Amino acid sequence: MEKYERNWKDYYEILQVSPRAEQSVITVAYKRLAQTYHPDVTRNPDTARMVEINEAYEVLSDPTRRSEYDRVFRTKYLSQEAEAEVPTDEEIVVGLMRFAAERAAEGKNRSQVADELARQGVPYDVAAQIVSQIFDYRSELKRKEGGKQIGCGLLMLVVGGIITGLGYAAASGGGTYLITTGLFIVGGITLIMGLYKWLTS
Repeated sequence: MEKYERNWKDYYEILQVSPRAEQSVITVAYKRLAQTYHPDVTRNPDTARMVEINEAYEVLSDPTRRSEYDRVFRTKYLSQEAEAEVPTDEEIVVGLMRFAAERAAEGKNRSQVADELARQGVPYDVAAQIVSQIFDYRSELKRKEGGKQIGCGLLMLVVGGIITGLGYAAASGGGTYLITTGLFIVGGITLIMGLYKWLTS
């Protein structure tokens, strides 16, 4: 066991197999890697890599040696996994903001979302700040989208008015009125939807 601790190598990673791999899987993985790196098989051998592959296979193919190695591996692996699982402050904030955005999309208001975050252990002032940022951002997007729809609706109404005026001047038939009626209806609906979004943002 001590030699594995002194000269630690992840034999499972070297053989590209899971720590729970069956013996048959380890053997297949070894043969596949040997075909890629062994000097007797490939035109571009990697002697150093092959030495590591042989060493890993010698240990993992022997049940007794693998059992000894696994005791060290579990200690090393679990400590590395624990370190990897500790999220950074930035990841925590991003996760909380995503949570708040999802709840806002479900139709919950600011206080409901802040209360949910607080129930999960987030200090209420931090929760309130995150919720405020998310809702302000959503409102800004809604305002912009509403503004675009207002502009589009107004444009349709103006174009419809121009076409109507030209139709009267040219005394054209019902085709012109059909087009302008469609423009007025679609433009009016678009304008109303845009105004609603802009006013409720």
